[in-house]
Amino acid sequence: MTATEIKLIDRMRKQAVGIAGIAKALNLSVNTVKSYCRRHPHPVADTKQEYTAGFCKACGKPVEQNPGRKTKWFCSDACRMAWWNSHRAEVTKKSAVVLICGYCGRRYDSYAKEHRKYCSHRCYISDRFGGDPVHDKRAV
Repeated sequence: MTATEIKLIDRMRKQAVGIAGIAKALNLSVNTVKSYCRRHPHPVADTKQEYTAGFCKACGKPVEQNPGRKTKWFCSDACRMAWWNSHRAEVTKKSAVVLICGYCGRRYDSYAKEHRKYCSHRCYISDRFGGDPVHDKRAV
């Protein structure tokens, strides 16, 4: 990629032109433009940067970034899970189906698996081998 193409990519990103549009206009591969955009984030063009880059979205600690890789939002898996669990409204549930457990009769959400019969592994085991399911927060 030439320096002129890089300047044109930056200019087109400021004008909110998409990656496919940039690639077509400059006669470059879409993957080439995508790789460049990932490695050289542009604060005006990249609207995903809602948080302060380089700091964990959950706890605010500095997050070490790897050059040439996509931006890390969280410092650990625990922070990532805690943040997403507290921001469930932001999770897209395109294929959620409400089902009723075949053992305990509780209603539960199933994502992309309409053939499920039980709300948890415990209900499955209890129904197959006998016993009483104990529901806790992890079982649902």
